Amino acid sequence: MTARVHFWPDHNDKWRWHLIAGNHQIVADSGQGYSSKSGARRAWRRFLELAPTATEVTP
Repeated sequence: MTARVHFWPDHNDKWRWHLIAGNHQIVADSGQGYSSKSGARRAWRRFLELAPTATEVTP
C-alpha cells in the first residue's frame, strides 16, 4: 500500500496537510495552517527532510 499526502484549505482558509498511510490512517499532520498552499507544501518538504534524522524523546 502506498502512503499519500493531502493538502486542503481549512475553515479559516489556511492550508493544511496530512500524511495518510496505505491503511487510510492519518499518521502525521501539519499541526498548523499556512496562508498559502505553497507554504503548506514547503512545510511538507521540510517534514520529509527532517523526519529521517529525528531522534526519540522520552520523559
